Amino acid sequence: MSATTRPVGSTQKPSHARRAVPPSTNVVSPPPPPASKTGPVDGVDQYLQWAQYPPLSRPLKSSHTDVIYAHRPIGLPKKVFLRPAKNQPTSSSVHHNIWAVFTGNLRHVFEGDAVHTQLVVARGRSGTSPHLQLQNPEIEIAMFLPDEGVVSLHKGRFLDDGRGYDREANDGIYSFSFVPSQVVPKGASGEVKMRATYAIPFHEGPSGTTWKEGMSMFRFSYYQKAPMEFTGRFRETIEEGSLVVYAGVKIQQPGWYKLRSLLFDATGAPVAQSMIDEEFDTNVDEVRFVFFGRVLRQHKVGGPYTVGRVDGYLFEPGVPPPRPQVRAIVDGYETRTYEPTAFSDAEWDSPAKQRRLDLLREVRSKGLPY
Repeated sequence: MSATTRPVGSTQKPSHARRAVPPSTNVVSPPPPPASKTGPVDGVDQYLQWAQYPPLSRPLKSSHTDVIYAHRPIGLPKKVFLRPAKNQPTSSSVHHNIWAVFTGNLRHVFEGDAVHTQLVVARGRSGTSPHLQLQNPEIEIAMFLPDEGVVSLHKGRFLDDGRGYDREANDGIYSFSFVPSQVVPKGASGEVKMRATYAIPFHEGPSGTTWKEGMSMFRFSYYQKAPMEFTGRFRETIEEGSLVVYAGVKIQQPGWYKLRSLLFDATGAPVAQSMIDEEFDTNVDEVRFVFFGRVLRQHKVGGPYTVGRVDGYLFEPGVPPPRPQVRAIVDGYETRTYEPTAFSDAEWDSPAKQRRLDLLREVRSKGLPY
């Protein structure tokens, strides 16, 4: 997970941004106060607690799974769509307890990336149910092309033989891997759909096994090119009591980017997250992630730290998702060794914070709800 070399460079802040986010946009409002059984929550106290840290440099908790695993598809059990298998009697299969998890390693895929998928079918959705052995587990990969409609790109077969991405033979976890850029037409981008079909033993009776055909879907977004790529070049310094990590980038498309970097300690425990919300030109060659000193100081575990993931997207107002994704760094970068006392314990402060506090105190003084 760590880099073996640490590039050398200036520790001065780069003047790479064309335009920083206006203060009114850059200040994120705290969440609404939770319901209290003992009385109303004081909005000033709540805001002071939230605003110990700047809006774009916050603590990272193990409960923040939507952030830590944002790049991974969500593998939730889904009820299988069933129909009678070939040469099997027709019967109703609306009410059954057959569930499947069909998921993969990536949500956003770029040219050259390999996609690894797994399919598990079981009776029940608890995750502890025995996996069903499938017959003829096949896959069809399709994509919508503007000039042609939905086009079938590739057909294949799942494996459960313990080779390649399949970890153990005959364990009921079926695997299929491929490189999308080898089957997606040149220049095409968009959603790719993977349709799995298979036969399952539905019912055992006096006349033998009744089989039914099941179907499951997995989707991911495919991009020919990324508007920005992280190069894997990093450097670090301490600025104003905070750890600052500069990440090298190559920008193909100028625009407004929303970027995020996650920091973990040597045990793998999450520590902090740093966000960037700025507009960049193509001449920018690095971006600046600030891990606020008070967050690291309160974590009480020193470095080395690992930048476990750096990713983001190009924000285009009025354009619906999926947004153009930045090609992420997932292998990380290891910092130098630090003691927690190397970082400042001071709370965040800014004119925007003081304006909000003045407003909250004024509202409180008038007895108005807030």
